Order: sequence, then C-alpha cells, then structure tokens
Amino acid sequence: MTYSELKTALEAVCDAVYEWEAPAGAKRFVVLSPYSTVGVIADNAVLLEVQRVQLDICWQSDGDTLLADVKAALTAGDTPYSVEDVSYDPDYAAMRAIVQLEVL
Repeated sequence: MTYSELKTALEAVCDAVYEWEAPAGAKRFVVLSPYSTVGVIADNAVLLEVQRVQLDICWQSDGDTLLADVKAALTAGDTPYSVEDVSYDPDYAAMRAIVQLEVL
C-alpha cells in the first residue's frame, strides 16, 4: 500500500482524516503522521524506501467501531500494523489509539 492509498482507505472509513494534526474541537478522527523512512539496500544502493507512519485514532462514543474499521481497512490492503496504545487522552477528552505501520 502506498501513502496515498492509505489515506484513501482511511477516508473510506472515517470522514475526518487529517495529516499531522486534527483541528481543535474534532471529536472523531484519524491523523496520519509520516515520520521517517527505512531504506532497503542492495548492490551498493538504496533500492526502495519505506515510509513509517503513525496513526492517531480518536473517538468519544462508547461502542464506536473506528479503530476496528481502520484495522479492517489495513488488513484488506495487506498492510501490517501494530497497535501501540489504546487509552484515554485528556488533551482530546477522547479515547486514542496509536497505530504504527509502513507504506511504500
């Protein structure tokens, strides 16, 4: 999955997808934050660079399926991920999941 495919897949499951930060007052959203690359090296050259991305997924309603919907979209796109944390975030007054993944 490429970064643009990732963004499109997230927009299919959430109507509020942002890059780097969400606007003040947002209640249910996904933020994409690309933060580094990993190079695949062979034959004395970087053959491929993989983009590392953090997703911050926030929701406020009990029973909200946003995290499950994002995980299902990533799985459908054959994109491995790891859920680093799911907890209440007082800055957003919402539940927040941090998901790490890599895309092309």
